[in-house]
Amino acid sequence: EGQGGCVYGEAPHQHFWRWTSVTAGPTRWEIVAGTGRYEGIAGHGVSTTRATSHEVPIRQRITDWEGVVTMP
Repeated sequence: EGQGGCVYGEAPHQHFWRWTSVTAGPTRWEIVAGTGRYEGIAGHGVSTTRATSHEVPIRQRITDWEGVVTMP
């Protein structure tokens, strides 16, 4: 279980995501803000990890994303 955030892009064009994970169930994500060309972006959904770095030959994860993103 956990929560956190991610920043994508480079200033002045960035978008900010928040996520919350639980032990049993998908991770919930939400786009909370955007700057520059991303100002007005919005979205939310879930993601589920299908394979972890222990299950694939290289240190990566395979994650399925579902949700809605509205671009400005």
